[in-house]
Amino acid sequence: FDKPITKQFEFDEDVASVFDDMLGRSVPFYKQMLELTTSFAIKYIKEDSTIYDLGCSTASTLISIANHSNKNLDLIGIDTSEAMLIRAKQKTKAYGHNITFINDDILILDLNQFETLDDIFSYFNQLPKTLKVIAIIDEPKLAHGAYMIKKGFKSYLGKKTNKLIIKQVIKTVIDGNIWLYPELMNYIIKHINLNTDHNRSSD
Repeated sequence: FDKPITKQFEFDEDVASVFDDMLGRSVPFYKQMLELTTSFAIKYIKEDSTIYDLGCSTASTLISIANHSNKNLDLIGIDTSEAMLIRAKQKTKAYGHNITFINDDILILDLNQFETLDDIFSYFNQLPKTLKVIAIIDEPKLAHGAYMIKKGFKSYLGKKTNKLIIKQVIKTVIDGNIWLYPELMNYIIKHINLNTDHNRSSD
């Protein structure tokens, strides 16, 4: 607190170095929440499961899961802060675990929490432009999915999508690409062709 404030807040090395202690001191029942999250994960994960922690900070959750699980797991932490990931790697090494870390900005957004398209894009348009957003929904529809992709979402999935496919989706989006399931891809291509043919016939 002796340092003058000279820049906008960010999760840099100064923050990362005290982050775990800060959470423990300032977030009510943080330790209990971590234990509860770990117990839920341990209850439902299966052998060779892949677990993503989006916004993993210093990897406390992933490390806790690794500490308490006797299964072979593929643990992946994603965070936008390089300083946080440096701390995460140090902690992981100290515990002797094998966790993959990715420096990126990604969000899985549940569209069912919104009532209208206006609500979705009112929220979506406030997100950082660098954020890669994957949409999930209870009942995916082709026209709806095509519109989401057109507006900037990187993928559009049903909530019942196979976990192995979700892993592929996240990797594809992290690599900077858009992931479409075949029916949605064919729908989009068909309507691109229809629009092209319509424009040609109008000339």
